Order: sequence, then structure tokens, then C-alpha cells
Amino acid sequence: MHSINKKICFTGIIFFLLLVNSFAQTWYITRGLSTDEVAWAVDVDSSGNIYWAVEEKDQWPYWYYNIVLFKIAPNAQQIWQSNSWDNGTGFNDIAFKATVKDSTIYLSGRTDSTASPASGDALVTSYDANNGNFNWVYRFNPTPDYGYEEIDGVVVQPDGIYLSGWKQQQNTNDMDFLIQKINSSGQLVWSTTWDYNSLGKFDGANGHMAMDDNFLYIAGHVNRTNIGSLDGDGAIACFSKNNGSYQWHTTWGGSLYDDALGMTMGPDSMLYVVGYTGSYGNGSQTYLNKYSRSGILQWSRIWGGTGTEDSRSVIAGSDAMIYVAGATSSYGNGLKDIFVLKYDTAGTLLDSLFWGGAYDEIAHDAALSGDYLYITGETKSYGNGQINGDHKADGLLLKVDVSSMQAPDSLMTATLPSASISENIKFSIDYLNATASIFFNDPKNENFSVKAFNSIGQEIITHPEILHNGGHTTVYINFSGFPKGICFIQINKNDRSITKKIIIL
Repeated sequence: MHSINKKICFTGIIFFLLLVNSFAQTWYITRGLSTDEVAWAVDVDSSGNIYWAVEEKDQWPYWYYNIVLFKIAPNAQQIWQSNSWDNGTGFNDIAFKATVKDSTIYLSGRTDSTASPASGDALVTSYDANNGNFNWVYRFNPTPDYGYEEIDGVVVQPDGIYLSGWKQQQNTNDMDFLIQKINSSGQLVWSTTWDYNSLGKFDGANGHMAMDDNFLYIAGHVNRTNIGSLDGDGAIACFSKNNGSYQWHTTWGGSLYDDALGMTMGPDSMLYVVGYTGSYGNGSQTYLNKYSRSGILQWSRIWGGTGTEDSRSVIAGSDAMIYVAGATSSYGNGLKDIFVLKYDTAGTLLDSLFWGGAYDEIAHDAALSGDYLYITGETKSYGNGQINGDHKADGLLLKVDVSSMQAPDSLMTATLPSASISENIKFSIDYLNATASIFFNDPKNENFSVKAFNSIGQEIITHPEILHNGGHTTVYINFSGFPKGICFIQINKNDRSITKKIIIL
């Protein structure tokens, strides 16, 4: 567990330096063995306890994932750990979604019956939230079974549990939305599917689900050729809560690939959808769309830099803030870093943070409790996965404060390669001339590049002056022509970079 150390930013018409003190409330923890582990599912109860599912290769022959559920207190202390669960076939079992309701925690995802992922069956498991004891399992293995089913969306109601996901049809590349209802004991009540425009193509409800009194709203992708094709659109489809009957759908996308990976209903009763787009922006960037509950697009925001971005998690706060969590290779300290974006309901980007070490950190899902966002994913920079220089992935649980946009200090224990940029950076401000000086150690006097981006990842034209002197490097940047709002300064050397955020008012 690691507490936050500091965060640096600039603000003002001409800038001033702000140093934020340590916040012990933020932390990160990892779980894993010497193999690759992943973590997709997280939820929080009314007391702030976190339920976190990690897929571990912890049973012989140690090739396949089994599900382990953890209950973690708000101070990062483990309360209990469930027994490792598999379906008895010895192949992959994965929990994509965690949902806590009263004294029960539900995990949903898929369970495999062969070594090939094409054999997956839809899965829901139930646990006692007080002690982690296993209650029951629901496994959807239809007749005829053409191969693959999974569950990604879950809403628990007093009258039953509503599910959304994918179902393979007879044609290998014919996937449909899967919509189901089971009762509180895990028995199927009804099941239906939806094929976009009856085209028999690759459709999947992989983007979570929202619900009101009458309808289910389900996000995903439609009209793809296959799982690896660079085509298809993001979509929202609406179905009756009574029996899953189709009501309407809307799509969003362009000439390349676009997918909806996360959705929530905000305090304004609007639908917020996130995912990735290859059609707009710089290519493979994240987007946030706002829709009415009749499927009318209100606005769209695309965010990212010159690398790649995606997001699977959007969370609506009671303060009318919208939080987007994902992974970026454009900004941050390592190959991929976790990002959190903070929007208001009008689509204004208010703040952002980045977190990670020298290697890959990826966000899969998130849950909000009060001022704290709990992000689950994977890390290659920390944990038990660094064996003989081979950086395996460990399950990651990250706690950030979204009221102040503070994250734990990931640099305290990071082991950066010798070619990376020193984190011992100092800033000084010339108020009169609106110029920032960035000073850091560079004993090898290697060449650096410096770029500036606005809040949606567009590069701002700038001509920084870079001076090397006696093992140090100083970068001078004139901000007088920068747009108002959030901007990012990125310093690059070899295959490493560090990004600093400034706010210009």
C-alpha cells in the first residue's frame, strides 16, 4: 500500500505553482502470483467496503484463470478472501462485472469448457457478502449450443436479476445481443436475443446496462465482420423490462471501428456511454457520449493524444459529475497509464489525472463511493509479476479521490529503466513573460522532444527552447498563446515520456 506524495499543476492567467500535501486516504494494492493475473470486476457497498474479483492461475496446471473474490475495507485492509472458483473443467473462468446488493455479491462473466475461448458459457455466481461463502452458480448453456456466450451487464432488482451480453448463433461470426432475467436463486425466467437489422453479423452487448421502471438500456457494438475486424459501430438498444422485447436502437460511428464499452444513467436521467473510436480523432481514442432515454444524442466528446486510448468505465456521481476511467499510451509515465477524466453534465472537461509506473497499467472497471473512485485493472509495474526481468500482469485495485483528483504516488516504488526520464523535475515561472522553465537531471545530455496538447489531445503549436548544461536540461515554454482550460506538456526521451498538466484560466 502506498500513500500519495505530491501533485504539481499551474493555474492563473499567468501561472503559479501549487503543491498538494500527502493524502493518506488514497492507495493501491495488487494481487497475483508469478504468472499473469487480471481483474475486471469491482463494486462498493453502502459502508464503503470494496468487492473485487481477480482471475488467478492458482490451480494445477497453472495455465487457466480461476475466480477469487476479495472484500477490502476502505483503508485497504483485506476482510476476507473467497475460495478459488472454477467450473470443474479446468479452463478459464472470468468475472467481468461485480454487483453488490444488500448482503449478496454477484459476479458475472463467462466460463469455458475447452481451452478455446470460443467455448464460453454465460456465468453468474452468488456469494455471501458477510463472509465470502459461495451461494449458487447460474450457467447458460443453451440447446443447441453454438459455442460462445458471456454476461457483461447486470442490474439486480427485487423482482429478479437482469442480464445482458453476447450469444453466438450457428454461423461462427454471427453474434447477437443476449438479454435475460434470472430469479434471486439463479433460475432462468426468460431469455431473448437481438440481431442488429437481422444482418447476421458480429453484434455484442459488451457495454453494460442501465434500467428504469419500464425499460432496459444496453450498450455494445453492432455490424462488425468479426471480433478482429476494423469495422462496426457503437450502439445502444432498448428492450422491455417485462420480457426483453426489442423497442429501439441507435448507432454511433464512422468508417472504421467504434465500440461502446461502458454505460451508466446519470443523476439527470440521461445515458452516458464510453468506449473507443477509430473513426474520429487521432485514431483509437476514447469517447464520452450523452443520450436521452429515447436514444437522441445530446453531445459527444473525444479525448486522447497521439497514442491510443480506450475506456470501459463511466460513473455518475451524486454531485452531477461524470467520471471516465481508462488507459492511455499518449500521456503519463509509462507504456500505458490509467487516466480519470472529470466532466460535468454539459460535457465540459473539468479535470484529469494519470497514474502508473514504467510499464503497463490498464483500467477495466470502476465503482464510486462518496469522494472515492475504486478502479480495477492490471499492472506490470508493481506487484509480484516481475520475475527475472519479465514483467507479468498482476490484478490492480486503485483508490483515487475524485473531489480533489488525487491519486496515490506511483513513483515512490517505481523502478524505471536507465533510459527513462528522471522524475526529479523542478518548475519555475516567469510571471511577467508567461514563461515556464522545466528543469531536470540529464547526465547523458540526450536529446528530448517536448510537445503540448489541449484537453482533447490536439497538439498545440509551440517552439520550446531546450538547453543542455553540465548534466542538466532546462526547457523554456511560452504559454501566452495557449488556449484556456486544461493543457498537457509531454517530455519524451527514447520510448519513455512524462506528462504534466497545467490549467490556464
